[in-house]
Parts: sequence; C-alpha cells; structure tokens
Amino acid sequence: MKHTHEIRQWATIVDEAVEGETDFARSIEKNLKLYGREAAQFELPRDYPEIKTAADLISMLSKYIQTSVDSIEDPLAQSLLSRLKNLNPASISRQLDNLARAKNPEQP
Repeated sequence: MKHTHEIRQWATIVDEAVEGETDFARSIEKNLKLYGREAAQFELPRDYPEIKTAADLISMLSKYIQTSVDSIEDPLAQSLLSRLKNLNPASISRQLDNLARAKNPEQP
C-alpha cells in the first residue's frame, strides 16, 4: 500500500509538471499569434512577435524572481537566483520590448 501511495504522488507531480509545461507552451503560442496580428496591423518588423514574446517571458520571470528569491531557503538556489536577479532581467525585457518595435537594419 505504501508503494501505491508513493507512485500516486509521483504521478501527480509528473502530471502537474506536464500541465505547467503545456500551459506555458500555450501561452507562448497565444502571444505569438496576438503579436503577429499586431505586427501586421501596425506594420511592425517581421520578427516583432518573437522578440515581444521573449520580452514578456523575461519580464514575467523577473517579477517571479523578485518576489520569490527571499523566501527560498536553499542557499545554493538562493545564490543562483540572486545572480540571475543581479543581471536585471527586467531591464533586458524593456530593452527587448523597445527593440521589437524598431525597424530591422537593411540586409546587404
């Protein structure tokens, strides 16, 4: 009986991970479509949807890191997340957001 309970717990964890990954992929796909329509409507650069989606993801990650890094107890994880936080992903996100709207330099 104990093994059955442990197997169910692992199955639940795996299901949740797959569900989270699926939700994440759907969100990316939704943004690509939304920003693709926006790019066409406002004659934005062709790679606007990809850059804007990347900026959104980095922004979301930055917000999560800002709110969670202090509550994490594992010292190694906290150290790595602090290093990531110090890279200032919010600034990178803003820069990408601005670049997304810029016209691409002409190709030779």
